[in-house]
Amino acid sequence: MARISTPKNLETTWDLHRDVEAITREINTVKSIPGSTNVIFLREYHNSPFDVALRGAVFEKIRNDHDIVVVFERTLHPGGALANHIQEMNELKSSDDGRNAQVVSFLKDHLREAGTFAKTIVIFFGGLHEPFIKHYVEQTFPHTLSVNWTVVFSMKEYVEAMPPAHWADRFVMEGTKPAGYNETKCDDHRMQMLEKGRVVEGFNLDIANAGNCRGTGPELYAIFFIDKKENEKYRKWAEEDGITTLQWARVNGANRVVAKRIKRANIKRAEAGTLKDTKSH
Repeated sequence: MARISTPKNLETTWDLHRDVEAITREINTVKSIPGSTNVIFLREYHNSPFDVALRGAVFEKIRNDHDIVVVFERTLHPGGALANHIQEMNELKSSDDGRNAQVVSFLKDHLREAGTFAKTIVIFFGGLHEPFIKHYVEQTFPHTLSVNWTVVFSMKEYVEAMPPAHWADRFVMEGTKPAGYNETKCDDHRMQMLEKGRVVEGFNLDIANAGNCRGTGPELYAIFFIDKKENEKYRKWAEEDGITTLQWARVNGANRVVAKRIKRANIKRAEAGTLKDTKSH
C-alpha cells in the first residue's frame, strides 16, 4: 500500500490567468524534486466555463512536457495525444467505480513501463472521482512509495462553499426597484457569487434599464444595491444611458450589492417593485 501525504489544496485566486500561472508553477516546482511522486488533481466541473478554460490553459502549458504524465477523463482530451497522455477509455455508467479503477490501472501500467513511479502526474477529472482515484492509487501503487497529493478544487465547489453575505441573505426584492438588469449567463461564477452578495475579483458589469434588455433567455439578473440612495443613483444612470457600465474592485462591505435571478417575463413586476424574493417569481 502506497502512502498518500496529507493533501495540499491549491487555493483559487478567482482569476483565470493567475490560477493557471499558480498551477503551472506548482507543477514545475514539484517536478524539480528528484525521486518524488507527485499528483496534481484538478477537480473540474465539466459545465463550468471557468473550469473548462482552466483545464485547457493548464494543458497547453504542459502538453509537450514528457517529464509529466497527464491523465484525462474520457472525452476531455482535446486531441493530439502523446505517449505520456493517459486517457480513460470505456462506456461505463458515469457513477461506475470501475472507471476509477481502470484509469489508475492505465496509469500504473504506464509508470511501470517507464521504469519509475517517480513522476509528476497531472489528472484532469471530475471532482467526485478524486477520493476514489486516490484510494486506488494508495491501494495498488508500490508499498514503498510516498505520493505527494495536491488538489485544485473546481470553481463550482468554491462558489457552493462560500456563504452569502449577511445583507444578501436578508435582502428581499419586494418593495425595491432594481438599479438595472444584466444578462450574463447564470453559469458565470462571478454572477453566482454576486447572488451571494460577494465580489471576489474586480470586474466590469453592464446594467441595462428595462427597455434595453435585448436577450432571449428565460432568465436574467436584477441588480440591487443595498443602500437605497446608491441604488437610485445607478438606476438613474441606466435610465438615462440605456446601458451603463459599473467597475467594481473586490467588495467587502462597501458598495454592497446583490444579484437576483428573475424570469424575463417578470421584468414589469420588478419595475413595479412587486416581485417577491424567489427564483420562481
